[in-house]
Amino acid sequence: MKKVVLLCFIFAAALASADTINQTFGSMPITAEGTWGLNNGNPPIALSLLGGNTATLQLGAVVFNAGNVVSNPYVYSSSRPVYVTYTYSCGFLNLDTCTGQQYVGSQTSGYDSNSFTGSILAGQLVPCANGHGECRVTNGTFSFNTNAIYQYGYYGSFRNNTLNSGSVNINEVAAVPEPGTLGLMGTGLLGLAFLVKRKITAGLISAA
Repeated sequence: MKKVVLLCFIFAAALASADTINQTFGSMPITAEGTWGLNNGNPPIALSLLGGNTATLQLGAVVFNAGNVVSNPYVYSSSRPVYVTYTYSCGFLNLDTCTGQQYVGSQTSGYDSNSFTGSILAGQLVPCANGHGECRVTNGTFSFNTNAIYQYGYYGSFRNNTLNSGSVNINEVAAVPEPGTLGLMGTGLLGLAFLVKRKITAGLISAA
């Protein structure tokens, strides 16, 4: 009986092969509006909104489909006039120097922040995190926080986009067992069949 229990345990362990992907990110530049291509991440990561509440999440060379995406943006902006200061001759016989200002436009500056959360859609097939075979996603979540400081106007324009923090957590199970696992499973099944057959034979002999 102990042998049967041991073989059943080995069989169950072979089927239960699973991986978990856990990644945390901090302070990385955003390369484009709407898509965060963090090429200096490990692994590289990119999140692309597709519209509605769906997105694709690229983790290294693997692309995951995501749903239930929630975006919470916050925008602060202000505009101020821009003047150029100049000097001119004035006073008696224009012997004095005076200063003046001329309006040349406005300058806009502001701050954007946004948080994105969503879930990795279950059931999709992706390469296993351990690099062995193909895995099926069981569940997963992601969360990102971004911000941007910008300035547009007469004195030049710039925008600094940053991913402040982010996390990706994905659970997956092996979709197709590896050859070694298949061999182990086969050995376990043969062992179980042999023990069952021997028990039946022994029962028939004792009954006779």
